[in-house]
Amino acid sequence: MFATIMGSATADTSLHSYFKDIYLITLSEFEMVETAKSVIENNFWLFFLFTFFTIIILLNVLIAIVGNSYEKSLVHSELLFGRARLESVAELMALEQFLKPLPSVIAPNFKGVNHSIFQIISVFLGALITGLLFYCGYTMVTFSQGPFEIVILSLVFSLLLGQLTSILIATREENSVIGKCFQNVFFVQWMNRAVQLIMWKLLGTSTLSQSPRDEWHGKVRHIEKQTRKIIAEFEERSRIDAIQISKKSEANSQLMEGRMKYEILIAVQALDEKIQDLLESNQKKAQ
Repeated sequence: MFATIMGSATADTSLHSYFKDIYLITLSEFEMVETAKSVIENNFWLFFLFTFFTIIILLNVLIAIVGNSYEKSLVHSELLFGRARLESVAELMALEQFLKPLPSVIAPNFKGVNHSIFQIISVFLGALITGLLFYCGYTMVTFSQGPFEIVILSLVFSLLLGQLTSILIATREENSVIGKCFQNVFFVQWMNRAVQLIMWKLLGTSTLSQSPRDEWHGKVRHIEKQTRKIIAEFEERSRIDAIQISKKSEANSQLMEGRMKYEILIAVQALDEKIQDLLESNQKKAQ
C-alpha cells in the first residue's frame, strides 16, 4: 500500500513526509498534497500534535460524553420503570380500597380529601344547622307563652349553638377525637360506602353484605376450575396411556402369534421327519 500510494523516493527518504501525505489523502485533499509539501515538509511536530489532540484527547472526551449520556439514560429509564411500578401499585391499592367492605378507619388516600373538601363541607353544614336552629328558636319563642318558657328555650338554644360551634371547631382539627369520629362517619360510612356501592354495582356485585359470600363463591369457583382442569389433564393422560398400552398389547400379541406359528411349523416339520424315519426303518426291516 505504501509503495502504490507514495513515490518510492519519498517513502524511502522522508518518513514524516510520507505520513503527512497519507494524512492529506485520508482527508480527501488530493490537491493539497503537492502544495503542502513545500510548506510542511519539515514540520513533523505539527502533524504529531494534531494527531494527539484530535485522536486521543477528543476521542476520549467523546467516549466520556457518550458514556455519561448512556448512564443518564439508564438512570432515567430506571426512574421511569420505578414510576410505572408505583403507578400500577397505586392503582391496585386504590381499587382494593374501593372494594374493601366497610373500613373502620380512614384510608391514607383520603387524607387529602379530608384536608381540603371536609372544611368546605363543614362550613356549609354549620351554616345550614345554625340557620335551622335560629328558625326553630324564633318559632319556639313566637309560639311560647310566659317568660319562664322563653328563658328555658333560650338556654337550650344557647347550649345547642355552643355545642354545634365546638363540634365544628373540633372537626377542623385533624388530631381531635371529635373530628376523627365525625370524619370517619362522614367519609367512611357515607362517601366511601357510596363509592364502594357504585364500584360493586359496576363490577357485578349486588349488595354490600354479599362480599364474604362472593369471596367464598370465588374460591369455590377457582377450586372447581382447578379440579376440572386436573380431571381433564388426567383423562387426557389416561387416554394416551390406554392407547399406548393397547398398541403395545397388539404388538406383543402379534409377536407372540408369530412365534407360536413358527414353533408349530418347526414342531410339525420335526414330526414329519420322525414319521419318515420310522417309515423308512419299517420298510428296511420288512425287506
